[in-house]
Amino acid sequence: MQELYHYNGETGEFVGTSSARPDPMEEGRYLVPANATIIPAAPQKGKVSVFLNGAWSNVDDNRGDVYWLPDGTKVKVDTLDHVKPSDALVVEPQASIEDERNNSTLTRAAFAIGAANAGWITETEAEEWGAGVAIPSIAANAIAALPEADRFAMRVSVRTRQKIWRTDTLVLILMAAQDPKVTAEQMDTFFGIGA
Repeated sequence: MQELYHYNGETGEFVGTSSARPDPMEEGRYLVPANATIIPAAPQKGKVSVFLNGAWSNVDDNRGDVYWLPDGTKVKVDTLDHVKPSDALVVEPQASIEDERNNSTLTRAAFAIGAANAGWITETEAEEWGAGVAIPSIAANAIAALPEADRFAMRVSVRTRQKIWRTDTLVLILMAAQDPKVTAEQMDTFFGIGA
């Protein structure tokens, strides 16, 4: 009986064996279906046998491995032919404080409640701003200092935005207007940065 060694038609990866059926047209020969060969595969631990160009080779199986690019992009290896770049990081890079600040948000409601709890705005201002019907006086005063042409758009923006970004102008105004001023570290804590 002739042993067949089957492989994946796309990747060439060894998938198993079976017994070949005799060729009914020619005695002593066997039928070899597509994606199979009579050349024996010799799998090795931690490697995958791949049939390519008429021969088997054993390649590292890195599928499932995770690494990060220097820009912080996470990559999960899902193919046999994946080549990991030389500058790949095996440990997730820590975001810089600037990156964390640029990517940190709170919902308008969470920000309003937190600002009221911290004493930065009143509870009434928090409720009205959370509902989108009014702007806290601290923001209204800052908007009033803007050029006339910018005020309307800023009022609408402050009333309707659903997310408040850590780097938002409104946050910076709020930090500067408090007595004593709110430090960058205090605002980072407020947004959960570094927690």
